[in-house]
Amino acid sequence: MSNITRTIYGARIQNELLLGLKHEPVAFTTLNEKFDIAAGMPTPNGEIPPVAYMAIGMGGHRMVAGTEGAPYPEDNFFSPANGALFRHLPFVMREVGSDLVGDERRRFAMRVLRQVDGKNYICYYLRAIPRNNVTVKMFHNVPTGGSGSTPPSVIITPFVPDSSNLNPVAPILPETGAQTTDGAYLSTSSVMNLDFTEQDIAELLNVGRILFKNERQMIISEIGLVAGKETVITSSANTGGVDYYEAIQATLVAHSAVYYAVAHMNLGFQYSLELGAIEPLMVGTIE
Repeated sequence: MSNITRTIYGARIQNELLLGLKHEPVAFTTLNEKFDIAAGMPTPNGEIPPVAYMAIGMGGHRMVAGTEGAPYPEDNFFSPANGALFRHLPFVMREVGSDLVGDERRRFAMRVLRQVDGKNYICYYLRAIPRNNVTVKMFHNVPTGGSGSTPPSVIITPFVPDSSNLNPVAPILPETGAQTTDGAYLSTSSVMNLDFTEQDIAELLNVGRILFKNERQMIISEIGLVAGKETVITSSANTGGVDYYEAIQATLVAHSAVYYAVAHMNLGFQYSLELGAIEPLMVGTIE
């Protein structure tokens, strides 16, 4: 189970979207500033940046001693005020001259030139998220059973609005006595699947060999969802200018503590998480 924290910066973008406002850049809130890539560049015409990228890192955990001295990973507390992961990792590292090209390059963003052991590498710290298969669903949830330390189970059914929802009737509450409800609530669900293919794993293991000289040290313990607007910018990292797609106003909207030992995931893996307004909306029937 992952520990997910939404950021204040994502909440701000959500408010801008709901109110139909233009997106206004705020200093010290974007990954562009952290990595010094198109820092401060606004979105065209104040367009609201969508959740379109993901970031990975290895600072989401610390190892603690358990019973009989056996260590295990413990999640680090992540504040909603944080605008970046604890310790970002690149998805891809390529020597200058062997960079990604074409559609392969377009899968990634936050392209940074970094030197390791005297060699220059092009690093990509964001990866695009396919959103074409994401849908929004509504559910009616009714807790049932449970007592003491045993939590109730929840019966979940689709919530389908009808004419009564457009013609609400105010409930009449008794004037005396305590009233209880059945605890029913409504919720929305937008599940996004983040896939790591065999090729993605191969690239990550290569990052481990370059950065740590040991691919087994490549641990993903934090995943970030990032809002950002794709645009074309020019880089002079190679000899001559290079036009490529980049994310501007890249803003961390949610942080998830996970734990994946990449060296043991050679066939790839999938991580799924909920997006959007997932807070329960109480509609319990008065008993």
